[in-house]
Formats: sequence, C-alpha cells, structure tokens
Amino acid sequence: MAETFLDTKIAIPTLDHEFRAVVAEGGLSNLPQYLDDEGLAEGRAFVLTDSQVNSIYGDGVAHTLEAAGIENTVLEMDAGEEHKTLLQVADFIDSLSAQNASQHDVVIALGGGVVGDLGGFVASIYNRGVPLVQVPTTLLAMVDSSIGGKTGVDHGGKNKTGTFYQPELVVADPEVLHSLSPRVYTEGFGEIVKYAMLDAQLMSRLEHSAPRLREFSYHNASLVGRIIARSVQQKSKIIADDPHEQAPDSRVLLNYGHTLGHALEAAGGYTELLHGEAVAIGMTFAAQLAVDLELLDPEVSYQQEYVLQKLGLPTQYEGSATVDSVMAHIEKDKKNDIPGITRFVLPKAAGKMIVQHIDNETVHQAVSHFLEA
Repeated sequence: MAETFLDTKIAIPTLDHEFRAVVAEGGLSNLPQYLDDEGLAEGRAFVLTDSQVNSIYGDGVAHTLEAAGIENTVLEMDAGEEHKTLLQVADFIDSLSAQNASQHDVVIALGGGVVGDLGGFVASIYNRGVPLVQVPTTLLAMVDSSIGGKTGVDHGGKNKTGTFYQPELVVADPEVLHSLSPRVYTEGFGEIVKYAMLDAQLMSRLEHSAPRLREFSYHNASLVGRIIARSVQQKSKIIADDPHEQAPDSRVLLNYGHTLGHALEAAGGYTELLHGEAVAIGMTFAAQLAVDLELLDPEVSYQQEYVLQKLGLPTQYEGSATVDSVMAHIEKDKKNDIPGITRFVLPKAAGKMIVQHIDNETVHQAVSHFLEA
C-alpha cells in the first residue's frame, strides 16, 4: 500500500501565503487530484522540464493530466547546470507567450534543482506571476530546492539572478528515485546532512542508518521517505520564520557548507561536482574551520565526516580549480555584506549554528590549507 509521509499546509505569515507540501509514494500519479484540491486544475498546465526527465516522465505526466481533463503542454530544456541561463528563461517565456498562457494557468516545474529554480523564476516573472507547482524528481530537489521559494539562474554567479517566489503546491514522490543514477541519488544526502547538523536527532538517525541509505531500494524506501519528510518540515519551519533571508541567524543558516561549495562548483565550471557533492566538501571545510577557531568540538567534525563518507559523499576536493579561482568566487558570494569579509555559517554543535564574519586573508589561508592537504 502506498505510504504518505507528509501532507501538510505550510503557512508563511509575513507573506500571507501558504502552500501544500506532499511527500507520498504515488504522488506523481495523484498530481491531478492535488491540483484539483488546491483549485489549480481549472486552467491549463504548462509542464517545464528538461530532456532527461522528459524522456522518463514527460509522457506519463502529460497523459495523467489529460486523463483528468487538464489541458497541458510539456516544454523542454536541455539538461544540465550550464543551461540554467537567462537565455533559457527567455525561451520558456516566448513559448508561454506564444500560447497566450494567462494567470489562470499553472506552471509545473518537473525535474531536479535546475528545472525547479529556473521554472520557478519563469513563473515569478511571466505575467508578473503565475501559479507555481514544484514536482521534484531528485532527492536533492525534494529536500531543498523545491522548498523555500528561491528561484533563479546562474547569471553573474551561482543563482545570482532570481527572485523569492513561493509555490502553491510541492509534490515529492520517493518512487521516482528508482530512476536516478547512484551518484545523483547520493548527492541529495549532502543537503540532508546539512539539515542533520541543524537537527541532532536527524544526525543520530543518519549515523545509525547511513550504510543502509547509500543505495535506494524497496527495502529502505520508507526510511528514505521519512527522512525526506523530516527535511521538508525542518526547512519549511525556517522558511516560514524568514522567507526572504533577512534575519541574521535564521534562513541564512541553511547556507551551511554552501560558501565553499558554490565556489568549487563555479571554479570547476559546473562540470566536476554535483551540487550535493560540493556542499559535502563545503561542510567538511566549514567544520574544520570551526574547529580551528575553537568553536566546535573535533568529535562533531569527525562525526559529520563519518556520516558523509558512509553515505558515499566526498569530503575532500580533487578537482582542477586553483585556490585563487576558488577565492575569487568566495569573495563574490551573494551572502557577503562587508567588503573584504566573508560571512560563514559555522557549527558549534550538532543542532547549533552561528554566523561568523572572517577576513578574506584568513579565509584564503584556510582554503589553501584545505585544498592542498
């Protein structure tokens, strides 16, 4: 029997907005019902996806919507981070405009983080905003990019151009994880370990279950579903308190591991590391930095590294990027608010994070030591 791990309304009081988050086996098949429940089935559905996801799920989603009487069109982009551009945004908007899509229609972002971020950006600016539904198809997108309302493209830097735009509905179906390659499945745990560093109970569960979780199978599907639900709940609570990342110690904490992680992705031309892999390396660096600054017990750093490695994630960078190229991207990080200073999220314990401002000379030395170790 199909299991529902989460089905809840998430309210964002400061925006006077709420959205429904569903984590359920068979969620993709039940998409028309969820749309109807939320009053989103009366207009047309424009399914924005990429070539890889479309080849697996495009026809099935289109037929499911059509069988429920929902007129739909599938719009495809090339797969890959290198296509997360303003040019692709313009291409989608041209297609929507050519079909006279209106504010009564809905944009469904079907895919991983690239499609979710870019599709959300399209929905936020077309006709000054049309209803958005996120249907993530990777583990990473289920626990992270589909939740929170951050949209954007890599123009001027990683996710440098974008908006905050909340969806009306998020539907995560763990059954689609069967179609992922082992590497793409595994990278999702980079973000999940981040949540575990904000949630000591989740860290304990991951430490105990890491060997079982390394590969997705029928036998661990329920455990993975519960971990996805826990991650969604945790991120949603933080988002509800700080939807636009304005509080000094709330939503910004979700950037743990991302300062170095984003820099490594960019310096490697977005071809060496998947996002979750880069975050795993970034968290390893941040924990070591916290130990060096005497903020963190080394045992917590060892625990995090153990969990990451048992899940099959890298903890050391082995690419071609130089220290100087990595630092150039760190200095352009959009979280920085003081010239010559980098703002890092650092752990003090599992379940406790702080924001620390560190001068770039110190950062350069730490990055150099870490990358050349």
